[in-house]
Amino acid sequence: MSNIVYTAPLLLATAIHEVGHSLGLPHVLNDENSVMYPILVEGQYFTPRDIQTIQAMY
Repeated sequence: MSNIVYTAPLLLATAIHEVGHSLGLPHVLNDENSVMYPILVEGQYFTPRDIQTIQAMY
């Protein structure tokens, strides 16, 4: 069982991460600041690379 405390900023990062998946973004393994990094921490958000990927897709 996990002992993670889900604070509001961590829940926001999780929601943004899942929105990224719904837009077609995969996990980003080489940028820990990206919200698409598979291990979430508070304060992560879409990086310029994430935004460029979304723009290229749509």
